[in-house]
Amino acid sequence: MRLNEIPRHAEIVLTVKDSSTTLDFRTRVRDVIGENGIWVDIIKDGKGRSVSFTGVPVSLSYYSGSGKPVVWSLVTVKLLKVGGELKQAIVTSVEGEEINRRRVYRQKINLPGAVDYGANQEEVMVRDVGSTGFSFVSDGKGTRHGTSIMIVCTYQDGETQITLNGKIVRVQDLDDGKICYGCKFIGRTDLLNKYIRRKKREEKS
Repeated sequence: MRLNEIPRHAEIVLTVKDSSTTLDFRTRVRDVIGENGIWVDIIKDGKGRSVSFTGVPVSLSYYSGSGKPVVWSLVTVKLLKVGGELKQAIVTSVEGEEINRRRVYRQKINLPGAVDYGANQEEVMVRDVGSTGFSFVSDGKGTRHGTSIMIVCTYQDGETQITLNGKIVRVQDLDDGKICYGCKFIGRTDLLNKYIRRKKREEKS
């Protein structure tokens, strides 16, 4: 898939990684630039200033809502002035590659947990945890992409209490009217790392 095949107004995610931090920036496609680029809504920080991507490796991902996500592992992001208007362009001559979500390890737990949205709390069902994140099912429909959350749940084996910290990156409507939220970890505790490693060993044995 080429960049110019992403539909106009579609949401995309730019990811910046260094040795210790991963940052995601969401924006939408405004228009295409020839065969190798797209114009996007200008990405701004919390103070309303445009974000500079100069000198840092940036990847781009797009998910249509069905099929597999598509990732461009290295793109160039430029802030340009065109006709007196400031615009943000993303360019790459490389085609994006489909990623199989099922390659990521997931341990199903289906246990109740208490989620903390800052000032609000809610009882939810934690569906699974894995190497990169976790998911939970909720009756609530007001939580959006990018919301940072904390969930405390108790695992049945050993009654170990584990806290999950993450950012919502996927929202899926379920047939029963509930919502499944997919979360990307914001840090992982040693306790959770040990739990996942142990479960992997048990499944292989």
